[in-house]
Amino acid sequence: MCAVLRVQIAAGAAGLPIWARLPLSLIVGEIGFYWGHRLRLETPLLWRFHAIHHWRHARADRRDRNYASMLPFMDRIFGTVYLPKSWPAEYGVDAPPPENLVDQLLFPFSANAAADSRSG
Repeated sequence: MCAVLRVQIAAGAAGLPIWARLPLSLIVGEIGFYWGHRLRLETPLLWRFHAIHHWRHARADRRDRNYASMLPFMDRIFGTVYLPKSWPAEYGVDAPPPENLVDQLLFPFSANAAADSRSG
């Protein structure tokens, strides 16, 4: 059933003109990115691996907001939009980043990452 549905969706999309396929593919891709990003941020185990990408982001009061990458209206639709009136006072996560690449790759498996799993 799912395979048949996928084939029908793909065939339907392929039959659309290019001017309709481009924005549709952007929206579908952004929905996938939004939910993947949200899961990585809100799931403690996944956050341990994703935290390295947030050492330059705003700190605790801005967490769990603005997941979309290109289409901010996704955050408005799913209730995660955050539009502060001023720039954040500080950026990053609670734990400082490891010094070298090997330690950064091993960080999600460390006790520091377990303690910092979205606890801040």
